[in-house]
Amino acid sequence: MQMTLTDAMKCSPFAWHLLDDKTSKMAMFNLICSKRDLQLWTSHKIKPTANWKVTDVKKYFGIKGSGQALMDEFMVLHDTVWDAIKEKENEVE
Repeated sequence: MQMTLTDAMKCSPFAWHLLDDKTSKMAMFNLICSKRDLQLWTSHKIKPTANWKVTDVKKYFGIKGSGQALMDEFMVLHDTVWDAIKEKENEVE
């Protein structure tokens, strides 16, 4: 099953931060750290920090679900962003 970006993902705070030149680096940092955090949470039920909440990650990235479905939806977003960055770098070269 091929998953695509949802409207919630496209209109999420992450998307707005990614498109803004002043906050795009912060958005990429959040994407990288959230991948690590969600892998800990979905694989081992370990919270990365005491105040970390999966709900905050869901709201920021516009994703839904729990367990592996949550990780799959996040990885669709992650892979889409990384593929776009690679394409942009190839255009510059």
